[in-house]
Amino acid sequence: MLIFQNLYPETPSHTDKDVVIVFIGTIQQSWKLLLKNFCLALKEFTKSQKKVVLTTIGYNNEKILGPIISEVGIDLSKFKFNPLGYLTHAKCIAITKQVSINFTILPPVYNFVISAKIFDYIHSEAPILAIIHEVDKTAKLIRRGNLGLVVTFESQALLKGSIKLTESGQFQRNWKLLNQFHHRELTNKLANRFNKITEKYK
Repeated sequence: MLIFQNLYPETPSHTDKDVVIVFIGTIQQSWKLLLKNFCLALKEFTKSQKKVVLTTIGYNNEKILGPIISEVGIDLSKFKFNPLGYLTHAKCIAITKQVSINFTILPPVYNFVISAKIFDYIHSEAPILAIIHEVDKTAKLIRRGNLGLVVTFESQALLKGSIKLTESGQFQRNWKLLNQFHHRELTNKLANRFNKITEKYK
């Protein structure tokens, strides 16, 4: 039987030696096959000497993910599931700064926009592991910004070793690229656009 560890963010749920993975968002029923493959990757990774803590932040995530974790049969002596429910944005940011991997799944609906949560993950020093569509703009940003590892829907075989690759990878972020998304730069672009419009219609 899987025992859920409902811990407040202020309460340490791991040691410095643990591999801590965080997912921020609401897990969807339609992701069950992807989540099962991810849990199989977790099971594979727990065969190493490291203990894994999976923290999720979002509504009812444990109702979908919990049974999948039980079905896969992850060794609970080396794994802890830590569903936290909804938290404030500030607490989410604080948690991402204390983890080993920031995890996300983005369905094809995000193909033409960059998911906002990626910018929260950029604030963390931890790499991103993303299951995402090949042509997704977020996938391109993760790759070009050297933010972590992208596993596309078309390459599920890569998922098995993805946690080890992400946790042990050396990702030197491309800040020249990423700084263009800083709120100061975006505000300047918006202000310049307004200035051009007002000049045109004086």
